[in-house]
Amino acid sequence: MKRRELETNYENGETNIELPKGYNDRRTLKQRESIVDVQCAIFIQSLGGFSEKTMTFDMQFFRVCEWEDDRLANLTDELMFLSEDVKIWKPPVHMVSLAEADVVQLHPTMLTPTGQVIVRHE
Repeated sequence: MKRRELETNYENGETNIELPKGYNDRRTLKQRESIVDVQCAIFIQSLGGFSEKTMTFDMQFFRVCEWEDDRLANLTDELMFLSEDVKIWKPPVHMVSLAEADVVQLHPTMLTPTGQVIVRHE
């Protein structure tokens, strides 16, 4: 596959890329004819405010999810941050049982040369 020219916004380090012809961000990728292996981790930044009476506590954390999309492999030679304009397939990962939640901050999506996609939510 021929590498495409990348347009980088140096102010925030995000990159616009031209996706492969026929790429559909709404279609679930079929990786090796099996289920897509999406790995997620939660990193706890703080934990406190425990209340035995209301059975609640406060926690600040961020979640990182990653998976491989073979359709995006070989688009870059190094790790890059995709701009929000680049629409790629993302799995529906939901958090449940949140009593109150602050606004979720979505960090730029990262793409590796092998097609590994990394998304961080804070």
